[in-house]
Amino acid sequence: MAEKSFVCDICKATFTCKSGLTRHLLVHSGIKPHKCRLCGKAFTGNSDLVRHYRTHTKEKPYECELCEQAFLHKSDLVKHIRIHTKERPFECMDCHKKFSRKNHLTVHLLTHMKDKFPCHLCNKIFYQKDALDNHLFKHTKEKRFPCEHCGKAFHLKRSLLLHTLTHSKEKCYACEACQKSFTRKDSLTAHLRSCNEKPQTCELCHQIFHGKNDVIKHLNFHIKTEPYSCDACCLNFLNKDDMISHIRTHYTEELYICEICDEVYMKKSMLINHSLAHSNDRPHACDQCGKFFKNRRILLDHMLIHTEEKRYICVLCNKAFRRNYHLKMHSLTHIKNIVTEN
Repeated sequence: MAEKSFVCDICKATFTCKSGLTRHLLVHSGIKPHKCRLCGKAFTGNSDLVRHYRTHTKEKPYECELCEQAFLHKSDLVKHIRIHTKERPFECMDCHKKFSRKNHLTVHLLTHMKDKFPCHLCNKIFYQKDALDNHLFKHTKEKRFPCEHCGKAFHLKRSLLLHTLTHSKEKCYACEACQKSFTRKDSLTAHLRSCNEKPQTCELCHQIFHGKNDVIKHLNFHIKTEPYSCDACCLNFLNKDDMISHIRTHYTEELYICEICDEVYMKKSMLINHSLAHSNDRPHACDQCGKFFKNRRILLDHMLIHTEEKRYICVLCNKAFRRNYHLKMHSLTHIKNIVTEN
């Protein structure tokens, strides 16, 4: 039997259960139910809250295996590793110069622009004179385009033109499906999204709605009232305690819950190991050099530098390495050679 799939109507992301879809819809709704107990800042997803807690705990869980420098975010580690690998994936299409970071390429691209119009007030650079002229009005606060009907003024002429339509009773943009008329084209475009759609059904309660926007608004009701979901059976709950009580019905043994991020574990040892991610504790010490590590796996990997053992062997050239990561980096040299030869 094929696994049922739940699809987000907005961005087409797919999920294996209703609770996954419900949690995902928070991204589109703007609702942020996960609040930091330390500073009150709210987040859409629990994983975002966990990452935020690291700014308070100063935890840096992403460690470079080559130099052991640690980072708060995985993306920062990926950028850092390029220093070791010399990888430069971002290429300028004009001169073919390569860069390790996208923002470095963006800055470089400016050198290919012939005409530059800098703002003398904030040094921002524009590549069209009209763009600079419009930008300057933000500094002067001058609104040189007044509405002749109500006197309201605007920085840009196009903003005035859009505004004047609100005074006009003429509705020249009509929907061919239902004959409803609008004064502005963008209002008609927004209307067409719902008018031309097929009836939409709520995946959680099967209530039917006319358009996509209506079902999204309705789903916010489920999200607001039942924000906690059981990953085992996809049931939703009004509060966290009810969810945890329900989760226990799936297991006969005692559950262990992390007080920081609400992750649930079957064994106390698993919770203790997980808790290290929220702290700066490094209980595992190397008896050779005294360096401390967060978990035993990292310690065992580190201890290889004190031995002559090289257990990771390249199947192409038999070269041996102490760390699997070093073997992977070495393997890339063979791949590059094969590509070049072909």
